[in-house]
Amino acid sequence: MPKLFDGLLVSCPNDGGLFLIHEGRASRLDSSSCTGLDANGSSVLLGLQPRTLSLTGARNWSLGDDETLFDDVHDVMFDGDGCYVVGTTGNEVVRFDGMGNETGRWAFSSQRDSWHLNCLARWNDSVVFSAFGTFDVTRGYKGATHGAGFVQDLFTGQRYVEGLSQPHSLVRHGENLLVANSECKEIREYSLDGSLLRVAVLDGYTRGICIVGDLLYVGLSCSRNIEDDSVPFATVLALDLETWVERGRLHLNAREIYSIISIIDTNVLLRALSTLSESAVDRLTSSLQDCKGLAVRLQQRVADCDAQLQDKDRIWAQRVDQVAADHVMEIQRVACERDQMLADKDKAWSDRVAQVAADHIAEIQRVARERDQMLIDKDKVWSKQVTQVAATHVAEIQRIAQERDQMLTDQDSAWRVRVEQVMSESQLEVERIDHERRAYSVSVEARQKEILSQLVPRVSVVTVNYNGKEFLQELIESLQRQTLPPAEIIVVDNASDDGSVNFLRETHPQVKILRSEVNLGFAGGNNLGVDAATSPLVALINNDTVVADSWLEGLVATWAQKTAAGERVGAVSPKIVYFKRFLKVKLCAPVYSPGAGDGRMLGVAVDLSETSFVGTNYVKPIICQGFYHEERWPENRIVRWTGETAELMLPIAEAQLGSLLKLRIVAAAAGRPDGVCLEVACEGQSLGTCNVQEGFAEFEFDIPCDLSNNAKWVVNNAGSSLDGLGNAADIGINQPDVGQFDQPRELDAFCGCSVLMPRKLFIDHGGFDERFFMYYEDADLSWRLRKAGWKLFFEPRSVVRHIHAGSSGEWSPGFRYHVTRNYRLNGFKNAGAAQIVLLIALFSRSLVRAARGNRRLGLLSWRRMLLNDMAPVQIEFKALMNAASMLPSILGKRLRVLLRKDR
Repeated sequence: MPKLFDGLLVSCPNDGGLFLIHEGRASRLDSSSCTGLDANGSSVLLGLQPRTLSLTGARNWSLGDDETLFDDVHDVMFDGDGCYVVGTTGNEVVRFDGMGNETGRWAFSSQRDSWHLNCLARWNDSVVFSAFGTFDVTRGYKGATHGAGFVQDLFTGQRYVEGLSQPHSLVRHGENLLVANSECKEIREYSLDGSLLRVAVLDGYTRGICIVGDLLYVGLSCSRNIEDDSVPFATVLALDLETWVERGRLHLNAREIYSIISIIDTNVLLRALSTLSESAVDRLTSSLQDCKGLAVRLQQRVADCDAQLQDKDRIWAQRVDQVAADHVMEIQRVACERDQMLADKDKAWSDRVAQVAADHIAEIQRVARERDQMLIDKDKVWSKQVTQVAATHVAEIQRIAQERDQMLTDQDSAWRVRVEQVMSESQLEVERIDHERRAYSVSVEARQKEILSQLVPRVSVVTVNYNGKEFLQELIESLQRQTLPPAEIIVVDNASDDGSVNFLRETHPQVKILRSEVNLGFAGGNNLGVDAATSPLVALINNDTVVADSWLEGLVATWAQKTAAGERVGAVSPKIVYFKRFLKVKLCAPVYSPGAGDGRMLGVAVDLSETSFVGTNYVKPIICQGFYHEERWPENRIVRWTGETAELMLPIAEAQLGSLLKLRIVAAAAGRPDGVCLEVACEGQSLGTCNVQEGFAEFEFDIPCDLSNNAKWVVNNAGSSLDGLGNAADIGINQPDVGQFDQPRELDAFCGCSVLMPRKLFIDHGGFDERFFMYYEDADLSWRLRKAGWKLFFEPRSVVRHIHAGSSGEWSPGFRYHVTRNYRLNGFKNAGAAQIVLLIALFSRSLVRAARGNRRLGLLSWRRMLLNDMAPVQIEFKALMNAASMLPSILGKRLRVLLRKDR
């Protein structure tokens, strides 16, 4: 059995030197930057960075910078009398014969150090090498080596092992291969087919592996490539070869280890050490002589250069002085010459100007006198002619005026008599026609109402209310303005405690009120209302809406038209827009990186609960682009960070259209003591800037009157889409309504906010599933109707204005809980058999993820809490657990239905 830490040579790169480990002690042999090591008989092969290959023993030779054609030596390996060496810079492996002559070269990329080849081994009857990965640029592996490394056959290119992270130190163990997976601090063992047999995680950067008897030596380095070094020095670790259990460790006075080899034979060891020492002395002596000679040559060269520079300075100084003197004299001569030329020019031009002026003045005076006389003569001639013509025309004008005055007087008298006669006759005819028109209009209107009542079925309107007293007045008034009046208005009150029932009884006694002593939810409330309805058609409408005057007429007309055409009409859904019109606001701010692992580029933090147009009581900011996820801040602030540019839409009141508005923005620049300049624009027009500081502050901007007229309605729902897994989505949500949804079409699903359908059809199909309580009950019923062969239609001429989540609250805990639970129940209840397996897998993954997210708070902590007190992860977990408890009954019912069909 071999001794621990005996007969080992260890190379330490980056000036760490070469160490001999003998009888449990480590001795430094030299301080060279040694990387690769190999021994063959009495010969030792060393790779010295950057470009030296040295052989000592039976034969001694060394290839230095002048001989080698490779760079950045890493590993070396004997091959019979020859050897292989890895040149990492050139991504290449070079073979030399026993005399140091190159006999082969394998290069794998022309881009310098893009693969980072490092270690060699003989395995699987071939030569294999390890590399950090295949990258396109020099040292492209920096920060990207995780899982990119591999072991490859040098000759065939076959990849035996992949998915490694900075692999090193390939060592054959029987038929298997040991690999140091350095970045992960591992050693691994692979079989011939590349299968991973076992792995051990150690406490340092693993590099250097050597097998001696039943011992496995592994080098641990303080590497620059990993952050959490666990060893303070380069360490040789001894493991049991069979079990990989640690049997001891030895520290070296160095930072890194590259190779470990065993030299057990004492004679071989002594010969190798003596040869290595001689080689080291020769290299040092040669280097010292070279340095001395170089120093002498450098001193002489410096002295020569100093003398040359002094001569140069003297010669150039003399030349500069002479050139300067010559130029000064020439400048003075040219200046004097040009001064005289300018003086001569001035005198010549002055004389010429004086002469020309004298000549022109005399000519001007002569021409002026001549033209003055010609004008006087012309005036006399034309004055005489004008006087003669005027006298002739005045007489003719007077005659014609008298003649026309008489003709106009006669004509006025004749027309006055005719007009009075026609007006008398026309008044009688107008009165007769108006009387007949009114009588006909009354009869037509009565006939229309009679025909309409015969052709159009009666419609009962049903709305469910839970503490929505503030919405009811506007809703009922809009229902009473319908061009097709409903036969009855039914309000189902879900145990409200805000006085809704008393309000309805006092102000709208004609409304039919159904009060439930418990909250049945949206699903149960509508079922109760439809059961009580007396009309063949029922129209469901949310309590937080206002409907257009033609809302009901449009829905009924589409239902009647499609039914008359032979369609099986299950339901008709209107276009639903948000309650108010919106203007688009754009925010621009310089960004910064908060660091500490946060990769976002942040502008300003905007409090969306306070940002609005002043005087608008409908707060609903719609995010368009450029904002990060919503955050809950102290003081109940709902905050979103902007990027460099962000856009959102904000509602305005109808009364504010065409008037001056004020935009209020509440924002902060947390973490930026110097503040941030925020640029604000509305509908493409700049409103100005403000300086946002660290604390939240309010900023106001004026909106011109003409700009407020650009406000647009925004779509809440233009029908719903429904995929095969139960996910429903509002079509067109948050898009400005510019006519893109103005065509009727067939739908996957209707929105329960507003829909018209036959009462009998609703009841025959079980109505809304009351287990859903609220949300997704409409998608569930839509799916069931379509599976039964009924069609669902969208009618854009029928319009509803919707506050959206008026009773439950926008993204309230109740909203999150029911949506999270119900869309999964919808899929399990209605999806095809082929999707059920996928749904179960997705549901299980979500449940496991939610359970992990709740471990810190306690898996069952949500059982003792109200929804409003729960964190989002607790709400999600509660919803998933509730869904899981309901799945047996839902899937069991589906199975029973299938079994009945099979019988």
